[in-house]
Amino acid sequence: MKSVELFHLYYKGDLNFTYLLGQYTKYMDLASQTDPRDVRVVMLDDQFIPKKKRAVYFAPSIALATNMKVDFAFFETDLNACKDEWLSQQDNDVELRTKIKRAYNGNLQCSHYIAISYLLRLGLLEEPDGLFMPLSIRAMLGHVFPIQSRLLNYLDKSYQEVEDLTERDILLHNRNWSSDFVERIYV
Repeated sequence: MKSVELFHLYYKGDLNFTYLLGQYTKYMDLASQTDPRDVRVVMLDDQFIPKKKRAVYFAPSIALATNMKVDFAFFETDLNACKDEWLSQQDNDVELRTKIKRAYNGNLQCSHYIAISYLLRLGLLEEPDGLFMPLSIRAMLGHVFPIQSRLLNYLDKSYQEVEDLTERDILLHNRNWSSDFVERIYV
């Protein structure tokens, strides 16, 4: 079994239903092509949304995700709980800590979240309680789990540059990482 990320919903500044429906339509066909035994996940970019407003903003996304038989969703900023453990596994941790502190005012960026999400879904980082929100019946019943030994990610072609940067500058410096763990399909 694999952990399949069908799509990554990015915050577009408002409740942009046109964007959401476009993503839904684009990835619905891909969802039907995945092995039904695979675990499907969706990452929700909530960096600029106060936690109190996440439910309002993401309710339509979650409703559509359940329609696509998505098993789990998780919020990007919840990955901050894994920051220290992730950095402790990096052979370039001092450089990363300095860059995050100086260039990004201590805030993780997309490439950091991508690396953390991959390592979590592979079980290479400890999962914080409640990180993965079960959406499907089989997930709620504990019949499937978000952590698997292989990853498959469907990504928009426009994300290839940041994925390549994440692999080169972050993941290849992780003591537990192997590029064999993940397959990326750009659509």
